[in-house]
Amino acid sequence: MSALDKAIEASLEGMNLRSSREGAAITATRGAGLQRTSATLNLDPLRAWLDAHPGADLKRATGAFARGVHAVLNEPPNSDAAAWSFVEAAGRLTPSIEFATFETGVQATGSGRPWLVDFSPDLSVAYTIELDRGTRMLTWAQFLQWGVTPDRVTSASRSLLYYKTAQHALGGGFEPDAASGGQTYSVGDGIGAARALILGDLDYHRARRGILFAVPHPDLLLTLDQQTDPAALDRFKAAAQAAYSAADFPLSPLIYTHAASGAGDHRALETPAWA
Repeated sequence: MSALDKAIEASLEGMNLRSSREGAAITATRGAGLQRTSATLNLDPLRAWLDAHPGADLKRATGAFARGVHAVLNEPPNSDAAAWSFVEAAGRLTPSIEFATFETGVQATGSGRPWLVDFSPDLSVAYTIELDRGTRMLTWAQFLQWGVTPDRVTSASRSLLYYKTAQHALGGGFEPDAASGGQTYSVGDGIGAARALILGDLDYHRARRGILFAVPHPDLLLTLDQQTDPAALDRFKAAAQAAYSAADFPLSPLIYTHAASGAGDHRALETPAWA
């Protein structure tokens, strides 16, 4: 078995997906009985991406790939959410920040393209519709079917995320983090990093003063007040890198600046690297 196949199977397992092999083919399965979903994976898009990015972090690439596979297989077989209108789905839309190879995982299942919004050159925001059981990934086809502007989708998802977050965050959900010298937010719901999209909503006055943040893995957000102390910045960078390196599903080791004027107003302090 190749190093790539081993990494893929480990990542699938980390997403609670069972993998089986028949020759060179890998099949991913979720659930059992009437709730079972599965797909024989086409690895060509992932291999093409890796060929185009030699030296890329294999763990990050296969982790995001597995998250893309999971995003498809997490929709129950009897779901009718593909036919839902925007009005029906708006109150259930949740964002997540994903690495570039998330889309290759979706492609591997044979599903339609995910509807993604750029976050940075190597990261995108994906959207899921929460179901009574499971989730449905928002596809381009469904977005076009809705006939609404991108802003309506992103605004709806931020509203739900704020509703899920505000009470906890204002009550101390942002905990002091000794390693970084800043604050950490992670409640175990798998989308801690997505709170970067609503930093200005959670603490407008702090955001106006300036916030640095990092998203080392999908369930972790690190924040630090904007400052000019090089030692404090180096400490924050080191903590983000350490959290990234230790993560089962690494997302990004980079530090971003956040401006108060909108969800898209952020930039990386350094140029993102694929490695």
